[in-house]
Amino acid sequence: MRSLSQWLLPKQVKSFASKAVITLGSFVGVTLLGATGIFQTLEFSIHDQLIKRRPSEPLDPRIVVVTIDETDLQQLKQWPMSDGQLARLLQIISAAQPRIIGLDIYRDFPIEPGHQDLVKVFNSLSTVIGVEKVGGVQVQPPPLLAEQDQVAFADLPLDFDTTVRRALLAIEKDNNHLIFGLGTTLALKYLEGEGVTPNDLNSGGTVVQLGKSRLVPLSTNWGGYIDLDDAGYQIFLNYRMAENFFETVSLTDTLNNKAPENLFKDKIILIGATAPSLNDYFKSPFNYQSGYGSNRMPGVFIHAHITSQIISAALDDRPLIRGFPEYVEWLWSLLWIGLGTMLPILAFGNTRGNKKFAIIQLIIFSCLLFIGQLIGVYILLLRGWWMPTVPSLVGIILSSSLSLASSNQELSKFAYIDALTRIPNRRAYEEHFNKNRRQGRQVGLIICDVDFFKGYNDTYGHQAGDICLQRVAHAIFSSVRRKDLAARYGGEEFVVLVHDASEDIVLEVAERMREQVQKMKLEHKASKVCPHVTISCGAFSFQDDGKSPLKELLEIADKGLYQAKESGRNRVCQFNPKNNR
Repeated sequence: MRSLSQWLLPKQVKSFASKAVITLGSFVGVTLLGATGIFQTLEFSIHDQLIKRRPSEPLDPRIVVVTIDETDLQQLKQWPMSDGQLARLLQIISAAQPRIIGLDIYRDFPIEPGHQDLVKVFNSLSTVIGVEKVGGVQVQPPPLLAEQDQVAFADLPLDFDTTVRRALLAIEKDNNHLIFGLGTTLALKYLEGEGVTPNDLNSGGTVVQLGKSRLVPLSTNWGGYIDLDDAGYQIFLNYRMAENFFETVSLTDTLNNKAPENLFKDKIILIGATAPSLNDYFKSPFNYQSGYGSNRMPGVFIHAHITSQIISAALDDRPLIRGFPEYVEWLWSLLWIGLGTMLPILAFGNTRGNKKFAIIQLIIFSCLLFIGQLIGVYILLLRGWWMPTVPSLVGIILSSSLSLASSNQELSKFAYIDALTRIPNRRAYEEHFNKNRRQGRQVGLIICDVDFFKGYNDTYGHQAGDICLQRVAHAIFSSVRRKDLAARYGGEEFVVLVHDASEDIVLEVAERMREQVQKMKLEHKASKVCPHVTISCGAFSFQDDGKSPLKELLEIADKGLYQAKESGRNRVCQFNPKNNR
């Protein structure tokens, strides 16, 4: 025998367990899928869109970029510009007393006329930093500046989609010699003048304290990256959100002394090409000018962003973009996936069977969950944290889909449950009978109803009548064996299918049902046989031929029920023309 609570509780436990399995399974699935790198393209796309939508910032007042555009090339009449022209440009800028000058132009051999003039300028100026290229096809630095240790590398690390999102601050060259990038060198030189120096900046991946900020190097699976090449000392680029990025002046205006007064004084000056024809531009999350195409930025501006980022972090406490430990990313993903699992429950929980309305609610809830997660990621980004988005979004879709399928399966099961008594209904009983038919099998059918139930309703009311049926159903359900099936067949009528049972066992089950109902001692003043609620049962035991319709078999059991009523009720009768019991 079993209780109704034992039958119902496992369903609740199974429902909770299924939701937990869906959540964990979806989490493991998206985590393993994410480890392949399949989400990186979409992850970077979402990140780029969010980072471009941050609030605007003022221009960095410490940096000025001297641009070399198409108009300047027409004035120069040649490219590369001659050493004499470059010497004159540096003299004009240095006369304005800048803090330091970054020359983002390769100068590995003389370009006459004016080479000796440039040599004199290099010898006289300790504030000029030249560049070299150390990766791929290498380009040597200006020899004289290399001798004076006034050289930085201009290499920029590219992501798999050729976009610049990282800054390479330092690398080890031959003989463990540490060299810095152009943006790093300019920033450190400027900070020296402010009395700020790093505690230990190297290529070994250590955390560096620099003024008000800490530089934390990237690792292989940092943020949205998978298997990142983290050689050297790299940090994530936090582009400055100013409208034109930095204050600029053209090469021609500078050479013609048309630059605003005090523009260069005590500033960091970067000189570099911005003309599209010179092809010194890179993909970035931002557009520099429409002539460069979508998301293109000159290299000199990227170096300016690196310089500004380091200085602003050290002096202004402007946040660097940091990444969370992997376990925090996993917990974040698990949270949203769990919410995705709950979506179908929220959508279908209060629709009262209106499937169209439930689907509309599911779509709305899904959109709200997507938007909620993106808002959360955006808020974190404003505070300097990059939280991967795509695994959670994919997890929400996966978990909500699986949960919906599971909920639909559970809902289909509810179609076989009687809404009032919470035991199987007529449909469940008939389908169960038809699915479990086997020729030669001994089967028992029991049909029963509540004695004088109409009188009970008239005396106590229909609400009390419903409670009576619930308690009778509970008593009947708890009386049958685990392998048997008890169901409400309609009104106050109940049926039981007894598997693999002799005639005596069928009668024993029916008698136990009758006794359990009477033992409840539920008052029934309108009953003519007992002061308490009772049932009458008709039983029928037969050897199944696999063909006889259920309706005919129940009619035989119903004749036993008729005999039980005719012979006084509150009893069990098996229909037998020769010997009625």
